[in-house]
Amino acid sequence: MNKLFSSLLITTNLLHAQIDTLYTLWTKTFGDEFEDRGYGLVQSNDGGYITVGRKATASDYIDSDYKAWILKTDSLGNKEWDIEIGNSLQNVANSITKTQDGNYVIGISKNGSGFQHQSFSATLIKIDDLGNIIWEVDYPSSVAGWIWDLKSTVDNGLVFIGGEYLVMTDSMGNIIWNKNQLWLDGLS
Repeated sequence: MNKLFSSLLITTNLLHAQIDTLYTLWTKTFGDEFEDRGYGLVQSNDGGYITVGRKATASDYIDSDYKAWILKTDSLGNKEWDIEIGNSLQNVANSITKTQDGNYVIGISKNGSGFQHQSFSATLIKIDDLGNIIWEVDYPSSVAGWIWDLKSTVDNGLVFIGGEYLVMTDSMGNIIWNKNQLWLDGLS
C-alpha cells in the first residue's frame, strides 16, 4: 500500500550550545493507496493543522480523477475531519491561507477536460474551523487558471496567482483587479 498524502511532519528547533538540532515531535500519514497528495498547510486556531491537496480515484496517474481534499487534524496529528470537493476530472486544492477573521480560504484548481487539455479554472472556498463552507467563488480560466499561491491581506482581502494572472479580491472573493501575463513563482 502506497499512502502518498502528505505525511505531516512536525518538528522543532532547539538551540543548545549554539548548535541547532532538529527533533521530530510526531509524523502521520493519511490517504489511500492511490496518488493522494498534500500541497498546503496552515496551523488552525486550536493548535491543530489543516492540510489541502488532492484525493485520487484510481491508482493509474493517467486515468485518475482527483477531488480537492481538505484534512483537519488536532495538535498531535489525529484526524478530526476531512472533506472532498469536486466532480469534474481534476480538482486540486493547491494552497490555503488563514484570514484576518480567523477562518481559512482554500485555492482550488479545476479542470473539467483532463490534464492534457490544460483548461483550468480557479475556485476560492472560505471555510471555518469545522470545515463548513462560508462562501465559494468560481473564476473562469479567462480570469484565473491554476492557483499557484494564495495569501490573505491585512484588510481581509485575498491575493492569488492563478495561472498567468495576479488577482486581488475583497473579503468575499469579489475581484478588485487582476493583471495578466505575469510569470510569478509564488507570493512572499
